[in-house]
Amino acid sequence: MGNRPARSAQRSNVRPDIAVLLAGQDVRSQADATRDAIQGALPACEVHLEFAEQLRPGVPNLVVDIQELLYVGRAVVHRHPELREPASRVAVCFSSGTPQMSVAMTLVARSLIPGAQHYQALDPGNAQPGSELLRTFDPDALVRLDARSRVFEALARGDGAAALAAGEPLRAVHPPPWNKKALESALAVSRALEWVAAYQRQRLLHFRLPQVKGLGEAAADLTAIEDWFKQCQAKLEAWGAGTGKGAGAPPRRAGGNHARHHRRCGRGRGAGHCSARAERPRP
Repeated sequence: MGNRPARSAQRSNVRPDIAVLLAGQDVRSQADATRDAIQGALPACEVHLEFAEQLRPGVPNLVVDIQELLYVGRAVVHRHPELREPASRVAVCFSSGTPQMSVAMTLVARSLIPGAQHYQALDPGNAQPGSELLRTFDPDALVRLDARSRVFEALARGDGAAALAAGEPLRAVHPPPWNKKALESALAVSRALEWVAAYQRQRLLHFRLPQVKGLGEAAADLTAIEDWFKQCQAKLEAWGAGTGKGAGAPPRRAGGNHARHHRRCGRGRGAGHCSARAERPRP
């Protein structure tokens, strides 16, 4: 383990109250130097130094074994429960150590400390004068971009439930991985599709539309679905106008029942307003 993070911290805005260092026994002197450098730069910081071999004894070539290092990282997190406290703001930097340690500890932090901020430390000797030596990166960037793609793919095949499952978690991401207005519009369409699917399941499993005077609860359900599509259309049009990409609107005919009613009653859009709720259904 080198002292690159410590030297970088001296020229950055990261000022931790507690620092947890992980090293191998073969670089104990370098680890001690890193600890001393942090304590010198941040006198108020409480520094803890952990050695991998003490956390996972008896494992040969431990610092180059990613699978075993995952268990080491888990042990470090469990030994320092403050890392997982809701009020804690955790910054992690694994630019020093073996490449296998960097990979394993990044996976550990991503899995066990999901709210951690990830940093990459640059070597002060190779950086431009006055430049920031600690750079943030998002290890889940590709996962979130893939989630966006899965939202579009699910919408394309009409699967509202899958689109919601992929898109809803993105609302909590800061900064969002894509345009917030586009995300909300996609989620609105996803909810509408899921509502229609739920209605169709209910209709198939539990009841048939009554063919008597007054549609009752079934008419209310149809009205709610129609209102959902109108809201989605308005949101998509607003999104298209805001982004200049011409998002396009869903078809104006919200469902087959209303269209069939037009064919029965002989009215169209140009012949005056027609409401399925106001007309008496034919026996």
